[in-house]
Amino acid sequence: MRTPVKLRTIYTILLLSLAATPVFGQFNLHSSANPADAGVAFALTTDNLIPLGGINPKNVLFRMNGDFLAFGHTNDSGIATVTGLTAKPGVTVYTACWVSQFPNGVEYACSSPFNQTVNRINTTTAVASSSSPSNVGQAVTFTANLSFPAVLAGQFFPSGTVSFFADGSAAALGTVDLAGTASAALTVSNLAAGQHSVVAKFSGDTNFVPSTSAAITQNVNAAVSLTATNLTSSKNPSPPTPSASPSATTTRLTSSIPSAPAKTPLPPSKPATAPSASATSASCPCA
Repeated sequence: MRTPVKLRTIYTILLLSLAATPVFGQFNLHSSANPADAGVAFALTTDNLIPLGGINPKNVLFRMNGDFLAFGHTNDSGIATVTGLTAKPGVTVYTACWVSQFPNGVEYACSSPFNQTVNRINTTTAVASSSSPSNVGQAVTFTANLSFPAVLAGQFFPSGTVSFFADGSAAALGTVDLAGTASAALTVSNLAAGQHSVVAKFSGDTNFVPSTSAAITQNVNAAVSLTATNLTSSKNPSPPTPSASPSATTTRLTSSIPSAPAKTPLPPSKPATAPSASATSASCPCA
């Protein structure tokens, strides 16, 4: 029985359509480093996949977490690669699709999702004291500084907390939140007299690995003790103490003025004679 002409025509068109349209199976992505370190570039590569019929569209669309990432082309071996990729710590999902053109091309087939892991950033914590030795009751500030690879500065900012501990105690002296900075400070004034071992512990976060500082020694001097003493006396009030008499000193005075010459004694004076009565009468005028 012969096939009707109309059916033969439809069958021929279908075969030609299949021959002109590449047919893919599901393919995979591969990473140059999985897991990768934060800030270190990695590359993604597709499988070597030649579609049925020997037709290779050569256009590949890469997506990251479902969003457009890059557009590339396959090489002569049918492999497409995207390089220079970085991602934040954690897991990022990548896919690749073979497309007829870009943009708005037909997607012939897409890879299975590929989970790329990026490690958290290693950290180092150091702690320092504002004053050691200190005195009992004196305020002391402990400062913790967080360090990590300089190449990541400005790309990632630590969060989490820093806790300070003394003498291996499970109870912290205090805990400070990191608000996007790499340092934390805690001031205390309740350390007892003696020697204390102090450490700082960074809690870590989604991007940074926890770390603990080396211990430092904080010396605290004891307070000076003042004791009051009561004094008693066998004699109160006590008699006055006689003062020492100053020794008498005789000083001979001399004068620079010449002394007056000695006076010659005067001859004895004659006694005065009272006038006689006759003499008096004679000289008196009489009435």
